[in-house]
Amino acid sequence: MKHAIAVLGSGNDASVLQALIKHFDDPEIDFFIHWDKKFNIPELKSRLSKIMFIPSIKVYWGTDTIVRAEKNLMEAIST
Repeated sequence: MKHAIAVLGSGNDASVLQALIKHFDDPEIDFFIHWDKKFNIPELKSRLSKIMFIPSIKVYWGTDTIVRAEKNLMEAIST
């Protein structure tokens, strides 16, 4: 059974996310990531898991943009 881990990320340091990917690196686990468009997309690596970045939008916390980003993540996972 395949599993998906959905991530809403932002900022210039993705070290915690890279540690999470390393911990869960498995061919049965894929990572779907929305990275806030206000920041550069980080370089992330895995040996076994697929890492997929979905198209970014600018997210302003506490607004409806976070819900749109979550919706885009769920749609990417379901296809």
